Amino acid sequence: METNSKEIKGMSDLSIDLMWHGNCLGFQSYPTGMDKQYLQSFYSDMPEVLRDGVFALKVNLRHDKEKGLSSVDYTLLRTGIKDLNGRPNGYFGLTCRLSMFYTDIATLYDVLKSIYWRYISGCIISSDDQYLVADLSSVAHSKAQLLEILNLILVGSCFKSISNIGVKYKGRQVSYNPLEINKKEVQSYAFESASIWLSDSFPIESAKRDLERKDEEISTLKVRLQEEVTNHQQEIETIRLDSKSKTDDALASLKRKHQVDLENSRRDLLNELEEFVQSKRSYKEVHDTSAYRHSKGTADNLSSNNEKTADRLSRSNDGSSSKKPIGSRGNNKIQDIHNFYKENKKPVRAIVRATFIATLLLIIAFLLLSSCSEEQEKSGSIMFDFSSPIASSADNLFEESVEYATGHTDMVEVPYKENMGVKCLSVTMNGAITVNMVLDTGASKSLISLSEARYLYSKGVLTEKDFLYGSFAQVADGRIVPNHVFNLKSVIIGGVLEVRDVEVLVSDNTNAPLLLGNNILDSVSKVEIDNEQQVFRFYLR
Repeated sequence: METNSKEIKGMSDLSIDLMWHGNCLGFQSYPTGMDKQYLQSFYSDMPEVLRDGVFALKVNLRHDKEKGLSSVDYTLLRTGIKDLNGRPNGYFGLTCRLSMFYTDIATLYDVLKSIYWRYISGCIISSDDQYLVADLSSVAHSKAQLLEILNLILVGSCFKSISNIGVKYKGRQVSYNPLEINKKEVQSYAFESASIWLSDSFPIESAKRDLERKDEEISTLKVRLQEEVTNHQQEIETIRLDSKSKTDDALASLKRKHQVDLENSRRDLLNELEEFVQSKRSYKEVHDTSAYRHSKGTADNLSSNNEKTADRLSRSNDGSSSKKPIGSRGNNKIQDIHNFYKENKKPVRAIVRATFIATLLLIIAFLLLSSCSEEQEKSGSIMFDFSSPIASSADNLFEESVEYATGHTDMVEVPYKENMGVKCLSVTMNGAITVNMVLDTGASKSLISLSEARYLYSKGVLTEKDFLYGSFAQVADGRIVPNHVFNLKSVIIGGVLEVRDVEVLVSDNTNAPLLLGNNILDSVSKVEIDNEQQVFRFYLR
């Protein structure tokens, strides 16, 4: 460590020394003794905020037990310096040692910083805060000029004598920002042997108080927000429970209504079957009666003719009995039978013809009635006719509109793919996601999983406004599971058939199957499946 001392002009009892110290290549201190102990101790009690590339001024009173207070050290510290080999976390110190206490430490702090930038930076320390020399004592630099600068700047009225002052060792540490320095307070702390630090890195006290006040406000706001969040969560839970109760009631009511509708439908079907059987029985009775009457009329005519013939034959026999012998009666009977057949030949033929025609008509009518109750076989295609749909009370709450991307035609074809025995169609929902969905005629509504709903929500095409209501559905194994009903603004099937405003169930299960339900089929007139061409044909209403 290089030192020079000089008496300030006009103050013979005041002396000043200027010392440089630091770790050019490892720790160095000059001279030894008390100075070394001081230089080794001040860096250890430095506040943490000053350890990375900042300026700080430390004020320290050096006490000599034999002589009393001897001097005051004002050390300008530059932290974050790298040594000659580039090792970080070093420092450089510029100490001004005065034999009196200088109260305007803010001015002294600025003066020492100016000396650093003017004479130290670029000579001993580089602009990027790294030592340029290996030994401070080897630097040929005159300190006389620097002492002259200090002699001109330091004002005599700011010096206070430190002789005959009893020092109270309280071991405390205080810090100041240069903008809020209090000279009397600093002097009081200095004479109590407190560690006094001055740096621009310390917060201004008023700003510090503002920050503390803001922190308190933020803490209060956090507590209030937490209470509001808790209240909102309780409200949401209450709404959820209320909605669940209403949904359960609605589901129970819907089930009862479905049961009533099913019973009414069953009763109507039985009545229709009974009417059909009754009409068939009535038709048979009418037909049998008609045939009986026709046959009876023919038989009556034949009987009448027979009676007339018998009378005529009787009269003829009576008239000729006196002329013919008894032996000729057998020939007469044969002749009578022959004459009877000749006279009644046409009526007998009419009876046979009428009986044949009636029997043939009865067989044809029976075949026609039987064919009405059988299914017609289809070759290569299956047809679903929705021209007169029967809407249930729970389904079709909203009417879907259908558009065709290929133009307003009566029929569009959509290809499908076979996958694990089911037929899958390519479906685009709200123009944001395209997936393969199974056409399920057993599902009343279309179904998607929570994964697709989250994706549509993330794209902004599915919002809270699209939520319609909550519901419950019975799955294949008989369990009742909760679902949420949303409205999809657009469902495009196979890129050619668009159905708008489609109700879709969103399952809580992320692995739920993707189904196209009857609400899609109800929006068209007829659907035909061509197994050979592997296409669906959708017919417009």
